[in-house]
Parts: sequence; structure tokens; C-alpha cells
Amino acid sequence: MHWLSFFIGLLVGWLIELAIDFFYWRRRAIPDTGDTTKLQNELNAAKDRIRELETEIEKLRAQQRQCQDDAEKLQACNQNLQTTYEELETIHARVKELEDQLGKTQIDLQRCTEQLEEAQAAPPPAVAFAPVRSPEPMEPDDLRKIEGIGVKIAGILNKHGILTFAQLAGTEVSKLEAILEEAGARYRLADPSTWPQQANLAATGDWEGLKELQDQLSGGRAK
Repeated sequence: MHWLSFFIGLLVGWLIELAIDFFYWRRRAIPDTGDTTKLQNELNAAKDRIRELETEIEKLRAQQRQCQDDAEKLQACNQNLQTTYEELETIHARVKELEDQLGKTQIDLQRCTEQLEEAQAAPPPAVAFAPVRSPEPMEPDDLRKIEGIGVKIAGILNKHGILTFAQLAGTEVSKLEAILEEAGARYRLADPSTWPQQANLAATGDWEGLKELQDQLSGGRAK
């Protein structure tokens, strides 16, 4: 850029010197012969040349400004390039760090895989099982204490898994009726509607309450 400024300044100085030489020194050196036409033509030619040179100077100045703009853009590009280089170095460092972490993770994974393979190849440890205790046999209750249940019906209920007062108390009346229906026609006349209520009192040991309830019954039916 400095050489262009120097060239423009030199060209301007030369034009000024040319103008001084023409208008001052040459006028004094030319004798007054009255040939003004020739001088006028030379003057016009000098002016045209001056205008051409001025035009070239403007072009050079425009080129200078364009060069300055390009230089500023180039400087900005250099700054951006430097920033990009710095970011690239940061990324390279991060990639190196991640590669190191990946290598460590692969080593840990390999170690875990080997341990898993060793564990799978080893025989399983012996497991000591505690002996299973057989449940204590359930002691059946005397279901004949329920009014309406005799020896035959008690045996029928036992065959259907009803052995205790608590089991009888938890059995639906409809199921008891189905059991009696299945047992035969002679048992269909029995009415089991109060048996669960009586059995509940017997299961809780409320014998007085059971007696009071049975005093109100007739053959297991409500009076």
C-alpha cells in the first residue's frame, strides 16, 4: 500500500511541476511573436493531458481504497483463521482426552468380560437347602356341635375339606346347599342357612353366645 501512495504523490507533484513549467517558464521563454494559436493548442493539449492524469489518479486512488479494504478483509480473515486454529487445537485436545477415556473403558470392559467368563466356567456353589417341614395335621372340630349337623352331614362336610368351625364359618351358604344337593335327596331337607353363624361363634369360643343362638333355632332353622 505504501508504494501506491508514494506513486500517487509523485504523480501529483509531477503534474504541478509541469503546470508551473508551462504557465511560467515556457511563457517567458517564448518570444511574443503573436502566434497565439499554437500556444492555445498546446495549452489545450496540456489541459487534456492533465485531465487524463487526474482521471488516472482517481483510478489509482480508487484502487488504493480497494486495496485497503482488501487488506482489512485479509486481516480479518487472518484473525478468523487464527481463532479457527485455536479452536481446532482445543478440539484435538478433547479428542485425545476422549480417546484416552475410551481406551481405559475398553480395558475395564475386557477385564469385566474375563471375570464373567471365569464366573460362568466355575462350577456353581453348593446351596444348602433347609429341610421342608411338613405341615402339622389339622385337628378337626366336632361339627356336630352345630345344630342341624349330624354324623352323616359332618362326614359329608369333612369329605369336602370342611373340618373346622373356622372353615365352616367361611363357607358360603350356597356352597353348603350345593354339597347337600350332591350328597343325595335325603340331605336336601337340611337347612344350612345358620351354620356359618353358629360355626363363627364356636370358632371364637363363644359357647354362651352359641347356646343363646341355638335356643332360638329349631333343627338349625330359625323359629
